[in-house]
Amino acid sequence: MGIVRNCDGLPLAIKVVGGLLRTKRVNKCEWTSVLENPAWSREKIHDELNSAVRLSYEDLSPPLKQCFLYYSVIPKGVISQLPYDIIIGMWMSQGFIQVPAGDEQRSKEEIGICYYWDLIRRNLIEPQLDKVLDGSFSRMHDVIRSFAQHMSKEEALVLSSQICSHALSTKFRRLSIESTESESGLESMVLPEWSSISQKQELLRSLIIHGKMKFEPTDSCLGMFPSLRALYVSQAEFDRFVESLSKLRHLRFLFLHNTDISKLPDDIDKLKFLEFIHLCDCDNLNSQIPRSILTLEHLRYLCIIGTQFDVPKGFGQLINLRTLGLFPVQIDGDWCSLQELGPLSQLRQLGIGGLEKVPSGSFAAKAKIDDKQRLSLLSLWCSKCNLGEVTEEDCQRVEEAFDQLCPPSNLEQLSIFDYLGRRAPSWMCMTQDASVDFNSLRGLDMDGLPFCTQLPDGLCKLPNLEGILINSAPAIERVGPEFQQTGGSSRSQVRSSFPRLQRLQLNKLRQWEEWEWEEEAEATIAMPNLHTLRIGFCKLGCLPAGLASSRRLALKKLELWNLTRITALENFPSVVELEVSQCPSLKTIRGFGKLQTVRIEFCPALEVLEAGPALHTVMLQDPDMETLPEYLRGLKPQVLRLLDCHQKLRSLLSGSDETSADYMAEMEKVKHCGKLVVL
Repeated sequence: MGIVRNCDGLPLAIKVVGGLLRTKRVNKCEWTSVLENPAWSREKIHDELNSAVRLSYEDLSPPLKQCFLYYSVIPKGVISQLPYDIIIGMWMSQGFIQVPAGDEQRSKEEIGICYYWDLIRRNLIEPQLDKVLDGSFSRMHDVIRSFAQHMSKEEALVLSSQICSHALSTKFRRLSIESTESESGLESMVLPEWSSISQKQELLRSLIIHGKMKFEPTDSCLGMFPSLRALYVSQAEFDRFVESLSKLRHLRFLFLHNTDISKLPDDIDKLKFLEFIHLCDCDNLNSQIPRSILTLEHLRYLCIIGTQFDVPKGFGQLINLRTLGLFPVQIDGDWCSLQELGPLSQLRQLGIGGLEKVPSGSFAAKAKIDDKQRLSLLSLWCSKCNLGEVTEEDCQRVEEAFDQLCPPSNLEQLSIFDYLGRRAPSWMCMTQDASVDFNSLRGLDMDGLPFCTQLPDGLCKLPNLEGILINSAPAIERVGPEFQQTGGSSRSQVRSSFPRLQRLQLNKLRQWEEWEWEEEAEATIAMPNLHTLRIGFCKLGCLPAGLASSRRLALKKLELWNLTRITALENFPSVVELEVSQCPSLKTIRGFGKLQTVRIEFCPALEVLEAGPALHTVMLQDPDMETLPEYLRGLKPQVLRLLDCHQKLRSLLSGSDETSADYMAEMEKVKHCGKLVVL
């Protein structure tokens, strides 16, 4: 209890110390060393800051301290949009990540991922689970950020537009500038001035600019930053600096998002240490990339998104690439750009676009995807097109191409977009005689399956699959038991179907009418760890008995939208969060004994809503709702929120006439509610 007392009852402090204790062995000696650490008695840096953050910081290894402090310099408006591979690229550019002697089998990226997850385990940063569930996006609490910025104040500076209108008097190593519009949107925007940061900063190693800046006509040179290793520019002018970019001889990291850049410099080969290039949504970017880029032997990351670049012949000599996207399919006689992927054996993440252009499977085979044993993430795209013009021959050609793009067995994430085949790629059917076992696969996204009539067979056998997203598959009418049940005469062949599946989303299967899944009599059930289920835009009349089972204990979140035929939701005893929207035929919701939060939108036929004593919040939204629904009489939520209702009901509940019979009748329905909020 001494450690808890030292945290002064602050939840953040307790959380951070808990993360620290997680790294220690559970014994008296190690925990006592934490309790008696001198950091508890040192002077606090911030009124709201407990010594627990300093204690956790001092326990970090020197490289991890550097990564932690650098993370705090990235503006809040930027960090929320960056996946961890970008953050790790920044760390690498600063030299924070080194491969230890004797551990040459691991790459810098793999070590960086370990650092990233170490910070999460210690609760110094936290995953944005509301954005994605795999932890690839993260954020830092404001109090922890203040501490980290204080610890690095001699080397790093974070500025907003309001305080960046005069020249900097101190030489920094890391500088971050964020300019945003005023909240009212009416005041003229005060822009940070380029001249205020470009003087006497020859020691600067990292420059992050997010938002517009004020430039003078003569501002066109980056030569005043000779030591710069990382340059991040988002939503700001940059084309004026293209010709001087090659003066940054130590540059390792280049990230440009939503800028006006029109081309990469022809002499980009002078940036001999460049490891990372990411260009995203730069609409003016010329598709021609300079051939001199092929001489960047240290280049590990190349992503050009939003503009299809022309692949130069000889691209395959960039053999150190670990991440590449979105790589376009291009044909020139007997040459296909896919053959340039063949030598790139170090790839960990790969995205390929325009696969409908591949003339035959033999061209696709030259990419040698199955030989890339380090590949963990693969995204395959066909271009969006007029589906009415797609012929049977086109479908067969796409199927043949995808059949030759079989990934290695260690793949962890597979994404397929706008696939034009009528059947899934042959290697996705996990039959007993399948040539590859994808036992490492954790995530599967298939977005755009206009011609597929059934889901891939055998996915349920994948032992580590955690998430499935199927979106926009309008030709699927039925999902049979083969989807969630393993084949064979004995269920004992596997522990259960989808043993680790946590997230399942099935959206826009617009002709889907039947989900055949009977409740299983065996001791195990399919999807025993399913936590979140989302279903939208289909013709299902009910959810199957095998899903709505009293033995399904892990399911906590259920979201349904635009299920026009469903009439009842019953028997989901473990669900704590329920969202139902645009289900006009839904009449009954019952069997949700642990429900805590429920949101009902545009479900005018609902007559029965039953929930247990754990119910905390009910949210209702329907602009046509003139009276409160009768089912509220039997509910006892702590909070009832009306997010949008008819003006008549809104006026009535305003309480302007609390003696009226109509007002009293409505309030009688919600007399058991703790608080009524009308928004």
